[in-house]
Amino acid sequence: MMSKKIIAVNGCSYTQELYLQPENRWSNLIGCGINLAHGGGSNDRIFHTTIEYINQNSVDTLVIGWTDPNRAMCYSSKGSRIIITPGHTFDEQLGTTEYDINKFYYKNLHNSFIAFQNTLNYIIHLQ
Repeated sequence: MMSKKIIAVNGCSYTQELYLQPENRWSNLIGCGINLAHGGGSNDRIFHTTIEYINQNSVDTLVIGWTDPNRAMCYSSKGSRIIITPGHTFDEQLGTTEYDINKFYYKNLHNSFIAFQNTLNYIIHLQ
């Protein structure tokens, strides 16, 4: 008897699929065991949460839904992940929007070339 394969997925809201009924989610239809995706998630978040997961768990198949490389992630002083998009910024764990840093981030810190380069490096590393 073959053991069940462990399938993990990660990505942004299209991979999280909260807008669909569970029976209509492609991740469920393929037998996904863990869905690490989060709406608004950046490629930074996708990469880091995937590495965190596979460092602690065995995975047979990994499906990644990469997103717009212009999204970002940083950590708050409390250790929670802050999701930064051009439209909004929020604390992933708390769901709060108290962090109004997206204008500052995109004006002073963001570099589209580096963001794209990082995404390509994340893809290569996870292969």
